Amino acid sequence: GNTVAMEGTETFPSTSWQWSAIHLRLAARAASTAASTTDGRRDHSNSGAWRRLDASTVSEMRHNGTHMERVVHARWQCTFPEGKCFAHHAPLEGMPEKMDKCTQEHNKGALTVDMVIDLNCAGMGAQIDCNRIVPRSFDPFQMCNNDPLLVKATCHLECRRNVPYELCTFEFDTGKTYNMSDETVDSCNMEAVCKSPYIEQNEMFCSGHHTTKNHRPHWITEDRPWANRE
Repeated sequence: GNTVAMEGTETFPSTSWQWSAIHLRLAARAASTAASTTDGRRDHSNSGAWRRLDASTVSEMRHNGTHMERVVHARWQCTFPEGKCFAHHAPLEGMPEKMDKCTQEHNKGALTVDMVIDLNCAGMGAQIDCNRIVPRSFDPFQMCNNDPLLVKATCHLECRRNVPYELCTFEFDTGKTYNMSDETVDSCNMEAVCKSPYIEQNEMFCSGHHTTKNHRPHWITEDRPWANRE
């Protein structure tokens, strides 16, 4: 079948290419969550905090000047009850770029990818004691209000020869609500920024190569990006 080349990546078959541009940021999020999962410090499963904020996702056909193409644009927030958003982001500087060599991925389908993340390679290994790993699954989006029908994940930790690894499965558009498999969707970008010590703003944008490349998250393009939430 057709293959699509993405900037800074290998050429992937059409059934697996479209997630390569965002898998590094997803892997970085999963890896950064892993360290606080070994002793349960991030277990807020009963708090419901991740559903208290509003999120939005748009999926529609737009004309790009030459032809119609699908745009999938999602915004959501993640909460940091202990006020550590900026501390959380500090070690992530540059991580998505280097995560490529720390991550192995296997596409189970056009909308599902398995990742194995070497946490030592990702710079998170020192925070994880293999003797204290809790043998349970966790959700790196647990404290986020993203629509699970758009993107969801399940991860767990394991050690191999005393090296901590994180194994995750990411699934996109499981309800076929957002038409992520549309043939005009070539690539995706995913960005995140702390709007306060307690709230992280996330944005995912998917469309054709040119449109996605030129898209900028709203906190860069808007004069007062948080005004409607103040």
